[in-house]
Amino acid sequence: MSLFKTVSSKPWTNDQAVYDNMYQGGEASGIPSATLGFRLFLVVVTVLFLLLYVAYSGRIVFPDWQGLPRFSLLWVNSLLLIGCSLLLWQAQLAASKGDAAPLKAYVLLAGVFSVAFIGGQLFVWERLIALGYYANVNPINGFFYLLTGVHGLHLLGGLIVWLHCAIKTFDGTPAKALTQTTRLLAHYWHFLLAIWFIIFLTVPQFLTLLPEERWKAWCSLL
Repeated sequence: MSLFKTVSSKPWTNDQAVYDNMYQGGEASGIPSATLGFRLFLVVVTVLFLLLYVAYSGRIVFPDWQGLPRFSLLWVNSLLLIGCSLLLWQAQLAASKGDAAPLKAYVLLAGVFSVAFIGGQLFVWERLIALGYYANVNPINGFFYLLTGVHGLHLLGGLIVWLHCAIKTFDGTPAKALTQTTRLLAHYWHFLLAIWFIIFLTVPQFLTLLPEERWKAWCSLL
């Protein structure tokens, strides 16, 4: 094989896989390209959130760090995200069985729950700003907006794939053909759910306000 052909080869294509399989020890991986790309993407996103969390952990030790109220609506948003994850898991099972009717219902409800979660997050942001918790007032404010904002952007990105899946689901595409798509969507929402709870449950300064201050903050949301 020439040097140019070696450099210009595309090992992720089907044609190249057939060529590689002709040589002993050079067999191509049996992992679908979509699954492999998805796994690499999750690695990149994990590293991104890990870096943000390391920065957060290093900043929390400074004396100017103050608390944020933990609004009860955040628990509602958490339940919505759990619902999304469960619905997409059920959609994956329905697709693998070829059940078109429940697949449509699960995919549609998962999208509704996801949009409701994003709306809930925006409402929490709006109420925090109304209470004076601006991003530049205290570091915790900025980190809260940053972490939840990055998480929300990744959820919006997932909704693009969800929209593609929803269109395929309702245009008559066989349910079996959507098995891989629904599986990747379900795994992505499981991943986002895990990231959310890491953000939500490991931020002790949300609980640093006095009980009466917390009560006033919660009442402002009603």
